[in-house]
Amino acid sequence: MRNERLLDFVTERNRDAWATIRGYLYQVDVTILRWVTLAENQVLELERGEDIDVIAPAMWKGRAALHRVLEQVKRVDGSITLRSGLALGSLANFHEHLQANEDGRRDLSFRLLTTAQPGHEVPPAPLTFTPGILLWEKIRAGNAASSPKDDSDAVLKFLRKTRRPRGFAPETWKSFMKFLRSPGSDFLDFVRRFEWSTSAEPSEALIPRVHKIIMAGGHASTKNEAASKYDQLFGYVIRLLARSPTRGRRTLTRSDLGAC
Repeated sequence: MRNERLLDFVTERNRDAWATIRGYLYQVDVTILRWVTLAENQVLELERGEDIDVIAPAMWKGRAALHRVLEQVKRVDGSITLRSGLALGSLANFHEHLQANEDGRRDLSFRLLTTAQPGHEVPPAPLTFTPGILLWEKIRAGNAASSPKDDSDAVLKFLRKTRRPRGFAPETWKSFMKFLRSPGSDFLDFVRRFEWSTSAEPSEALIPRVHKIIMAGGHASTKNEAASKYDQLFGYVIRLLARSPTRGRRTLTRSDLGAC
């Protein structure tokens, strides 16, 4: 068939799902990175709390517990701000996780990993001209220029004026707003539990780094073997994600690496 014939078809809708598929592939790539760097006492659980949960034993409030890092993975072109739908939705979802796990046996934190760059809030008030997400990270790391409480109060004041993202669950948003507006809420603790991992490397840079980790871990001795091992891990993760949750939790451990 001549190429000109291919141009004859007309469609009224954009049915191309390339962005969605690219996003899922990126989630798998990050999952493999977490898998090959997993400690012996850690477990990955997929699609339970968020895209990837990293679970490890810990002490919480003087008792044996599990520390769970809930990680959401988003490949996004452009920038992200505290006012963006992705950011607000992630914050509200994490608050919902905290509410559902208040029995004191689970230590939770959240990581939003995205290729997006942190952008400036418009208008910047009541924040400084530092992007709100970067200010948040300075507070979380204990590197804020002023007192962490003052800076977190500025972020809190800013978030109280935001609006529910389009299509986001109303009840989840209402509960989050109630938390933000409650005088007794420990917002600083919330900030310290939520990590913004922005400007993350895309798959094009991530995959070669994972190849090196595979070789360093003794799972391959050449670049070609590392690439082949990566393909095996990729297929394993895809099949695991496609498995019905009714068949049990979808988990990965270091020992599973040798089984692929």
